[in-house]
Amino acid sequence: MIGLLLLSALLACGAQASTLKTGFGAILASNEGFKLQLRDGKLVSLQSSDGAPLADGYEYSFSLGDEAPGAGEPTARSQEAVREPDGVRVRLSLRSGPLIVDHEFFLPDAQPVLLETLSVRNDGRRPVASIDFGFRRRLGSLSSVPRLAAIPWGRSLMNPRPGYPSYRVEDLVRGLELEPRGVRSWGSEAWAFDGEPAFMVSKLSPNGVEYSVLRIQREKGELRLRFGGAANWVRMPEATGPLAPGASARLAPTRYEFAKGGWKGAFYAYRSRME
Repeated sequence: MIGLLLLSALLACGAQASTLKTGFGAILASNEGFKLQLRDGKLVSLQSSDGAPLADGYEYSFSLGDEAPGAGEPTARSQEAVREPDGVRVRLSLRSGPLIVDHEFFLPDAQPVLLETLSVRNDGRRPVASIDFGFRRRLGSLSSVPRLAAIPWGRSLMNPRPGYPSYRVEDLVRGLELEPRGVRSWGSEAWAFDGEPAFMVSKLSPNGVEYSVLRIQREKGELRLRFGGAANWVRMPEATGPLAPGASARLAPTRYEFAKGGWKGAFYAYRSRME
């Protein structure tokens, strides 16, 4: 009993604060909520603190006009991770086509959340019509992917099945073969991946309209789900559409967290934070 009380006291005092391990081009940063792994300037994986996989990479796509988005392999310029008084900060600088991308993650000690910020600069000679950055999750078995809920409306602004508070990935994939680019996307203020606890991804956009975009794409016969990051959706965010040569934009932060009570609990958690 004394041991349990001592353990509880240690946890309350912050014994599970954020941690940082580096070496041989690798970075492993974690806190009570998440584990973020990078290697040689690339995001390798995102996991929950207990090791459950959430993403197996990160993609930086862009479009110069009506042509299909360019993805390519981004070139890392620098990476660093620093221990700060209140948490761990990870910084990446990379080039994706004409874009110079400054990418930052912060894992605070006080909260089991992950915060992401992105800044982009067009270093090319043509305007960049749109961007599509986000964590990637390969969809092996659709049945293994939890139901999704758009927050706070209970549906995406352009959900093909209005009125449904949550829906399956199978529903989102349906009709994908009819899309000319093999891509479907949905925007909302936040998304919840159902479970206990629910995994919630939300946009913090107080100064402008910017949505959290969920995207499903079939590439080389493989289904991929993309979430978080930043992406243009119905001409938003205005800051990046289009991005003229030499222009730059700082995008709204993204917050990753877990909420007890499944997707309904995520609704309440989001509403409570906005009040």
